[in-house]
Amino acid sequence: MKRLSMQKLAWVAACCASLSVSGVLHAGTPYSATMDANRNRLFSDWAARQGQTNVCQAWENLNCTAKGAFLTLTHRLQVSLMADGKTPLDHVDGLYAILGYDGQCGGSGNRIFVSMDDYLWYAMAYANIGYVTTIDQNNNNYWTISDDLAGPHDPFDASNMTSYGHPRGQMHFWLSDEGFWTPVYHDGVNGIIDANMMEIDQDYDWNHPSNTECTYDTDGCDTCKSGSNKAGFSDGTGRMIYARQHPHIEGFFSGPDYEWAPAGCERKWCGGCSTCEAQTSWGYQTGQRAWSCSQVPCGPATNYFCTLDGYKQRCDYPNGWVPAN
Repeated sequence: MKRLSMQKLAWVAACCASLSVSGVLHAGTPYSATMDANRNRLFSDWAARQGQTNVCQAWENLNCTAKGAFLTLTHRLQVSLMADGKTPLDHVDGLYAILGYDGQCGGSGNRIFVSMDDYLWYAMAYANIGYVTTIDQNNNNYWTISDDLAGPHDPFDASNMTSYGHPRGQMHFWLSDEGFWTPVYHDGVNGIIDANMMEIDQDYDWNHPSNTECTYDTDGCDTCKSGSNKAGFSDGTGRMIYARQHPHIEGFFSGPDYEWAPAGCERKWCGGCSTCEAQTSWGYQTGQRAWSCSQVPCGPATNYFCTLDGYKQRCDYPNGWVPAN
């Protein structure tokens, strides 16, 4: 039995019509929450489900691949617009699992499992049958039915993907009523029954590698169909590729913010990892990953520590990086 009805079809059709007319992502878009607020809300939910009361320690304990999955995938859900003026991430109610496997570059595995509200579920369900329910900053359709020959991940029965780009975002969810009684078993998801569950990852190549810490080529374009916004280097880590193709544009949308940490917690450059792109002191991106703090800009507004040299350093502008007390 399908969950979609003619009544809902008419509702979503009207909703999508308003999106196509006026839903251009622009400065001042009235999001209900910022990406930072959404991340704090969802990470706190995940930590509580894990029995962890200290969110700072919970974040610190995640490996770099898991951090990369959380940061890029929450950003992925924040940078398209729905007909209600909100983003998909605004409509994510809960976070079941954050999965990242350090050192595993081939195949899939690095992903998150979340719970959608009904509004997002209907939007993704109708995107799956051809409706435009989300748009990107170029006013292009964002989520559409997946063309992956392997089909939805078991046990889900529907799969959507970002309509173009590299890496390609992919989600799996329940389109039928099966989700009301079928438990999902996966790492971090132990038999949870949720008809609105979504599994989401993104693929950097045809064989579905999804590790932000590994190195891939940069073929493709995530923010434009023309290909003019390619990463700009021959190959790079998943973090580098994603950040180059989702840059911060003032007044439009923010970049993935790899320095993010839960509210009140210590921020580290690249989250304490070494897979972000090196930059000159004035911020020019050099096309290679940073291996030392000398490759990380230190400016008057730097509000994070650097740990690339094996110990914690703070920015003492204009003197550069110095050992932190």
